[in-house]
Amino acid sequence: MSFGTYYGGVQGCSTLEGGQMSDQHRKVKQSVYLPEDMLTQLRAEAERLERPLSWVLNRAWRIASPSIAAIPDA
Repeated sequence: MSFGTYYGGVQGCSTLEGGQMSDQHRKVKQSVYLPEDMLTQLRAEAERLERPLSWVLNRAWRIASPSIAAIPDA
């Protein structure tokens, strides 16, 4: 199985006076390893929506996180 790599951060960061980002919205570079077919689908959606890949992943997380949080602990 081959894996792709995503490098992203938080989209739409707000800034404080003086141009500093708030701690809540600080950008962080993170590597995420995804199966190649999933990465291909994400890239296709990003292109279709005319948005960056990081935006698509952030939106997907915001939509899915309540369902993931509802999964009982093992």
